[in-house]
Amino acid sequence: MLRNNRLYRTWCGMKKRCYNPNAKDYKYYGGKGITVCDEWLHDFPAFELWSKSNGYSDELTIDRIDSNGIYCPSNCRWITHAEQQRNRSFNVFVEHDGVKKTISEWSRELGMSDKLLYKRYNSAIKHKGECNLEDLLTTPSYPRIYKSKL
Repeated sequence: MLRNNRLYRTWCGMKKRCYNPNAKDYKYYGGKGITVCDEWLHDFPAFELWSKSNGYSDELTIDRIDSNGIYCPSNCRWITHAEQQRNRSFNVFVEHDGVKKTISEWSRELGMSDKLLYKRYNSAIKHKGECNLEDLLTTPSYPRIYKSKL
């Protein structure tokens, strides 16, 4: 039965995000003009054939290479959930010695909490206009700015 097939559910979910204004994530997809190509829109076997020819497995998720582009063979790939999380538009990146990582990735590598690193990142951006790895590793010493309650 197709409804129990993960690939079929992925295909339905992709179309729902793009075409159903009542879908939870519609505003991030269809609401932004993201669509599904004609080749896949009404043809699950075409989507299934492309998927199986391009590395599909149940452990992977579909990803649009250009996040502003449509779902189509030339703009999609199958990647892990961790890779998918790294591609989110609201991720914050910090570069050190040519290595660019998200705050979450630095958090895991440094053994420090995401919350602490985001706080230090925001403090550095607010006071310096930029953030580097040293800013994440040290407690900020910027003066606090108080607003008067007039």
